[in-house]
Amino acid sequence: MSRTTQNRRTFSHALPWALAIGLPLVLGGCAGGSNKTTTPSPEMQREGRAVLSNERQETTPAAGAKGQEPQPVGLATRGDTPTWTIVLARPIGSEPDAADRLLQNIRTYGGVPEARLETRRGKALVVYGRYASPDDPSATRDLERFRERQVEGKQIFAGAFLAPPPDESLHGSNPEWDLRNVKQRFGDDALYTLQVGVYARLDGRAPTSEDLSQFRAAAERAVAQLRADGEQAFYHHGPSASTVTVGVFGESDFDPDGGGFESPQLADARKRHPNNLVNGQGFYETLRTDTGQAVRRLQRSQLVSIPDR
Repeated sequence: MSRTTQNRRTFSHALPWALAIGLPLVLGGCAGGSNKTTTPSPEMQREGRAVLSNERQETTPAAGAKGQEPQPVGLATRGDTPTWTIVLARPIGSEPDAADRLLQNIRTYGGVPEARLETRRGKALVVYGRYASPDDPSATRDLERFRERQVEGKQIFAGAFLAPPPDESLHGSNPEWDLRNVKQRFGDDALYTLQVGVYARLDGRAPTSEDLSQFRAAAERAVAQLRADGEQAFYHHGPSASTVTVGVFGESDFDPDGGGFESPQLADARKRHPNNLVNGQGFYETLRTDTGQAVRRLQRSQLVSIPDR
């Protein structure tokens, strides 16, 4: 396998992700950096794969926030927000009516008349409930109730679990601006994009349905403004946050081996957008070098991989 092919595979799953706040998605080297790979938390792994980080960091809001978390500016709630749900079972077999028969059994034999079918990535699931976030008290209560429910002495829902909103619900209002569609439009040579903004909670708590609506609305407004200014901008909505990126870059624009090469087009994009804004504001991070020296700076814009088709 060629090194080029290996590099493509290395970054193919490194989705742009909001918690660059806690883990920079910088792919290039930095003088004096520790050159260590940072392992993301389980929550981060649910939204994207681990990416190479060259420096350890601590982060704080920009000074203008007076020590407070930056808050989304000018956000408006949108309807039809995707919700979390409890997955009770999935059909076994490929018979056309397998899903319908399973649903009826769960509604009658299982005693869950509110159960419904939901399709995710082309596969039918029997699900229950709609919850604003995974830490919704009612979600925890309902999940425990189903896992403990017994029918004729058997815990038929022992394997029930809470699932995030389906991918299909995260595409936003304009497919042309959705980063998930970039490779479909530009081909598989579209490898990277520059993350310049993120909308997310900073308190470590799971976002509510209203939070997600606000983050997505804010990200799409930011993309609209960037495009009005002549930028090739995109949004990426995830289960926990939304990001904003600019540009489409390929193999000739960046050297993933750490040689430091960047094309004039990528360098110019970094010059126009030097920072990765958090909820519309600058966000300070403290970087630790190999010698232990602390360097405080605004978080910079970050090169991230474009999702596969």
